Amino acid sequence: FEGKADLLDAVVQRMVDEATSAMAPVLDDPRLTAPQKLDRFFSGIATWKMNRVELVLAVAEVWLADENAMVREKFRKALVRQLSPLLATVIAQGQREGLFGEGSPDGMARVFVALIQAANETAGELFVARQAGRVAFAEVESTLTAYGDAFERVLGAAPGTYQLFDRELLHDWFG
Repeated sequence: FEGKADLLDAVVQRMVDEATSAMAPVLDDPRLTAPQKLDRFFSGIATWKMNRVELVLAVAEVWLADENAMVREKFRKALVRQLSPLLATVIAQGQREGLFGEGSPDGMARVFVALIQAANETAGELFVARQAGRVAFAEVESTLTAYGDAFERVLGAAPGTYQLFDRELLHDWFG
């Protein structure tokens, strides 16, 4: 690697590839409804991170540093390219099932991925702030709940369709 940014980029891309590969069977399972697929997608990512806590925490500190803004932007673009087609398929399924609102599945998927990225980055910032004692657990919970509400609105799903986080898992990370 030519520098720290290239190394970080490679580590994060490998993490995304592993997580995406692990989730592909869930997204392709014809027995699951679209909301079930998304629920399992999110819980799978959370489980994947919990199984690699030390790696996730080590990467998070470096990831959030200002000097890595270009790496984060490259990653965001790559993630949109990688996840949007998978999620567009699930969104189209949800529309056929009458569980998601109308609109372009491809466009909705791109917005959804951007929202996932924002939620993930916010969760990372909240984690660091919580570790430093700068934010209360209640603020963490309300902020992440707002992202779950936004997911529902983007998808045109009924309120209460998504609980972005498992309360026990949230306590494990932020308690």
